Amino acid sequence: MGVSLARSLAVAALLAGAALPAAARAETLAGDCTLVAKGADGVMHDMADGAHLSAAIGVSPVPPIGLPEGFTQGFVICERVDLIPVANDYKVLLLGYPLLIKVTGPDGKQRTGVLEIDDGQLQYTTLKGTEPTADEIARGAKAVNDMQARMDAEPRTAPKLVL
Repeated sequence: MGVSLARSLAVAALLAGAALPAAARAETLAGDCTLVAKGADGVMHDMADGAHLSAAIGVSPVPPIGLPEGFTQGFVICERVDLIPVANDYKVLLLGYPLLIKVTGPDGKQRTGVLEIDDGQLQYTTLKGTEPTADEIARGAKAVNDMQARMDAEPRTAPKLVL
């Protein structure tokens, strides 16, 4: 009980802006990432930046993070150079949110994909932009299969934290 509480307090401190310990820095989110959520005012608000999200996914087990009262429809969005999810992206789902990956090409056109979990199975779908190439489909399938194996081995007994 004391270890769980201490770990929860450490994650809460990291989310509040404390420095990242070396162990947490090893598991970081790729790209410029932000947790956003819809407020009672109907506007999307930034809730946590990539450094704080990386701190949360660097803890094992990854704690689910709740939104403050009045906030709904949370998701993490990461701006990247490649639309394909990377090895630890599944950990965002363990925080309790879908992951949107946004890429802006050299022509200024945007592409967006979403990594979600449905009944314990990872799913990745392109939402916006040009259809994925055969290479992207193959790399995406491999990434999802690799993440599924890692996620299935991940401990999941962390208490829920609220921002």
